[in-house]
Formats: sequence, C-alpha cells, structure tokens
Amino acid sequence: MPPEGGLSVASWIIGEQTRTISYGRLYRRLGVVSEQTMTKVAGVVRVLLGL
Repeated sequence: MPPEGGLSVASWIIGEQTRTISYGRLYRRLGVVSEQTMTKVAGVVRVLLGL
C-alpha cells in the first residue's frame, strides 16, 4: 500500500499490540489517517477488546 496522510513511507498498525502511552510522548504529528482507515482500525480494536 502506498503511504497516506502525509507520510513519506508506508506504515501499519498492529492491532494485537495495543499500548498506552503518556500524552507527553505525543509531541509531533507525523501524518493523518483517512476516515476509511480509522474506521477499519476502530473495528479491529472493538473485536480485540470484545466490545
């Protein structure tokens, strides 16, 4: 898949490895995902969390 949201290289989300991080670690935005991608991610997270 080509990169989206302003990224220069392709990236991926590993839904099975959900982590929490402090807000302070989010210091620079690297890109923005499309609404379609975010919907897919939300669906995977719901399944993994049993919601």
